[in-house]
Amino acid sequence: MPIDITKWWNAFINFNFNYINNQADYGANGSVNVQVFGYNFFNNTLSFLAISGKGKSLAGTLALEFGVGYSSLIQVTV
Repeated sequence: MPIDITKWWNAFINFNFNYINNQADYGANGSVNVQVFGYNFFNNTLSFLAISGKGKSLAGTLALEFGVGYSSLIQVTV
């Protein structure tokens, strides 16, 4: 969801968290016991700068965009 910080600056921020618990018993063939915690962070900002000048070629708006994303998995052994 976009967030308007000012008239010329907005941001999009997203956090995701998840947990996986995978357990199975295969008898004599072994077993599976895996727990994994994961998270994801993403941030994107957009800024608009007004440019003015004497000629039409210099007038307009310049948009600057910057994005950051980070993901990680953490395995928990019990």
